[in-house]
Amino acid sequence: MADVTRGAVRNTGAVGDLRLLVNDAVFAVRAVLLCQRNGRVLVEAGDYPFRNLPGGALRTGETLARGAAREWQEETGLPAGPLALAGLVENFFTLKGRRWHELGVYYHVPAPDALPVTAFRVADQAANHLEWTDPHAESGTPIYPTAALPLLGVPEGEFRHVIHHEGASVPGPDLRLDVHGTEVQVRVHLLCVQDGHLLTNTVPGSGFWFLPGGSVQLHEDSRSAAHREFFEETGVPAASARLVGLIEGFDPGRGRQQLGLCYLVEATGPLPSEGSRVRDAGQLAFQWVPLADLEARPVHPRGLSGLLDMPAGRVGHLMEEWPVRPG
Repeated sequence: MADVTRGAVRNTGAVGDLRLLVNDAVFAVRAVLLCQRNGRVLVEAGDYPFRNLPGGALRTGETLARGAAREWQEETGLPAGPLALAGLVENFFTLKGRRWHELGVYYHVPAPDALPVTAFRVADQAANHLEWTDPHAESGTPIYPTAALPLLGVPEGEFRHVIHHEGASVPGPDLRLDVHGTEVQVRVHLLCVQDGHLLTNTVPGSGFWFLPGGSVQLHEDSRSAAHREFFEETGVPAASARLVGLIEGFDPGRGRQQLGLCYLVEATGPLPSEGSRVRDAGQLAFQWVPLADLEARPVHPRGLSGLLDMPAGRVGHLMEEWPVRPG
């Protein structure tokens, strides 16, 4: 359970968008649209040496799907049709001398008949235009992020998780940030099951339980964060960690918002016994909750039982208004 570290943070936009300068790097959470028609994909182009998939930064208080629908309407001027979650791309790169840590959540969106066949202006950015292009054709103007292009072939109902590093960076502060008065956290939740019981954390006597885990750090991908947090809390290395859920948490009354990335973790050895203290947070104790009692007890996030048997190539997507503050 990582300690909270607050760096010098300022917002780069006029609204509470999740695109921030943190320790001179840019951290962003983006909702991105994958729209295809007759083997071509819709891209945005302008006076810059690449093209990009339509989308933009999520805003505080906004769900991922709502952000995707808003971005689509802002760019095309048309309401979005049914959105289908396609993937998460964690992209680490350098642009104009500055390091970026970008979480892109991608949605398939159907191409409406009203969408022009020829290039047309971006509704909220008149200097740019949208055009249809063959994503597989060789071109002097690449489509960014290139790591996201395989998502174009993801069947509806399936999900892909892509981690793409360009160069290396030293991990920075926890991604628990102040965005115009809203505390926004990117957290890994750890699901670990042994002998029909789920490992949880609890404050003894509190009457509530929550998943082990903690904040992802700047320049750290969430899979690495899952391995780090598991070892920090239990003292046992993880043999594997697989993304099985996206969990959006909101506490509007206290101005808190959380994007939770839920990993199913396999341990390399025996885990702490009932009542053992969490290694990096002595006020917390481990408790093993029987799977049969999971939905009856106040274990947060809620709805976890549906993630335990999630097949490869799929994720669950949960929403919660939570009064509990995970570590």
